[in-house]
Amino acid sequence: MRHKSKAESDGKHELLTERLGNAHVVEPPHPAPHDVRFGASVTFRFLTGPQKGKDHTFIAVGVDEASVRDGRIAFTSPIAQALLGKRAGEKAAIVLGAVPQELEVLSVAY
Repeated sequence: MRHKSKAESDGKHELLTERLGNAHVVEPPHPAPHDVRFGASVTFRFLTGPQKGKDHTFIAVGVDEASVRDGRIAFTSPIAQALLGKRAGEKAAIVLGAVPQELEVLSVAY
């Protein structure tokens, strides 16, 4: 059993080493864009569905950085995908579970 744990640990270490080797700093563009992109802090409101009227804020991040508890969601998540390219005041349709919902972007910041 210890051998399996070491193999798993070695595999994770190798993956992280590879990712670090490929990582690079991305500077935000100047002036900051007005639409939702990777790295944006987005506040949106549910216009329909079970969370109607509730506002949420998140930062669109990479999969490895995502933490819903900390307000960081992966840019590949359904909500982030629905909001990518949208500006404040624009709406997006999304299906969460089996429930179609509409979201409105309230603000975008970088």
